[in-house]
Amino acid sequence: MSFILGVLSSLTAVVIVWIVKVHHRRLLLRASIGPWLEEIHGSERPVSISYLKFDNISGKYTYGGTNYFPDGRPHYEWRTETIKLDASRDRLFYIYKGWKKGTQGEEEWGWGFIRFDARPTSKGLVFREGHYRSSRKDAPPRSTTMHRLKDVCHRFGMAPETISDPASERELVRRFCASREATGERSELSPSAHPKGRADAPSGSVEA
Repeated sequence: MSFILGVLSSLTAVVIVWIVKVHHRRLLLRASIGPWLEEIHGSERPVSISYLKFDNISGKYTYGGTNYFPDGRPHYEWRTETIKLDASRDRLFYIYKGWKKGTQGEEEWGWGFIRFDARPTSKGLVFREGHYRSSRKDAPPRSTTMHRLKDVCHRFGMAPETISDPASERELVRRFCASREATGERSELSPSAHPKGRADAPSGSVEA
C-alpha cells in the first residue's frame, strides 16, 4: 500500500508541475503579443513582418504577416488557422494559409513552429528561431530567426510606432536587408547559429 501511495504521490507532483508550467507559458505568451521580424535564411525573400495577436472574445491567438523582397516589395501574406503551445518542448506550433499579395483566392497551406527560450523573461516568451514548410511540393523547408520589431527599429533609428504605416514597414525591410548583405547573410542582431535538425510534430501540446 505504501508503494502505491508513493507512486500516486509522485504522479500527482508531476501533473501539478506540468499544469503550473503550462499556465506560466500561457501567461508569458500573452505578454509576447506584438510585432516580430522573421529573418528567413536561404530565401530570395528574406524578411517577413508578422504580428502575434490575441482575441479577447474568442480567447484565441492568431499569428500572421507579410513576406517581402529585399527592396521592400510585398510578395506574400499569411495567417495562422491553428496555434498550439507545446510547453514540454518550449515550442509554438502552427498551421497557416497564405496567398500572394493581391491573389487571396489562390491559397496554399503550410505548418511550422517557433522555438522560445526554456527560461523566458518576465516580459514574455523570448522567441529565438523557427522552421516552416509550405504544402507546395516544390517548396523547400525554411529556417528563421526571430527578432522583436522594436529592437530592429531602434537599431536603424526608426520609431516602432511608425511601422504600422506600410511605407515605414517597407523602409525598415530595405534597411534590414541592406545591413544583412553588408555583414553577410547573418544579421548582427542575433549571434546564435542557424536552427538545425528536423521539425518534429507537436507532442503533448495544449491549445494556447
